[in-house]
Amino acid sequence: MTGQEAFEERFGFKARGEFRCTGWFEIPVMILGILLTIPGLFVVLFLFNYQLLGFLGILVFVPVWAILCWWLIRIGNIGVTYRYEADEKEFRIIKPDKSSDVFYYPDVMRIDYKPMHYINKKVRGYKVTVTTKYLTKKYSYIFSDNRLFKTPEGSPFFILEQRSGLVNGYVEDGGATRT
Repeated sequence: MTGQEAFEERFGFKARGEFRCTGWFEIPVMILGILLTIPGLFVVLFLFNYQLLGFLGILVFVPVWAILCWWLIRIGNIGVTYRYEADEKEFRIIKPDKSSDVFYYPDVMRIDYKPMHYINKKVRGYKVTVTTKYLTKKYSYIFSDNRLFKTPEGSPFFILEQRSGLVNGYVEDGGATRT
């Protein structure tokens, strides 16, 4: 018996935390950031052609405009914060609007992870599909800056997977077999 098992046996299982998912605003804000880049280039060309702004002014204007557009794109990629709480009977996901999804461990049939990529093919997170006997819920889980959470085993959905009995022979060094 490990220390964690002893704790669970005596006090019961409890886990809580936060994770991030993509927001509805992501695509509109990114498109706005990209679209603002193009008019900025035309403004620079116009001011330079008519000599309304000197070379030093352009050296100031271009980086400020680029930083503004970059931050709009970054804000679009931040996502929204979801919270989770798990105990011996259920796994609850609390959404930003304070509504929640409750998953009872015996009802969970499967959990699928499909990688989401950036344009440069780097994995950004997972589209997680939780299938129960009664419904299917989808989440667009994005990675935090913490390196531990960049695998399915580091996501909060893995707690749901473990407690539901969907993971067989999981070992911390990556030798897990999954159903």
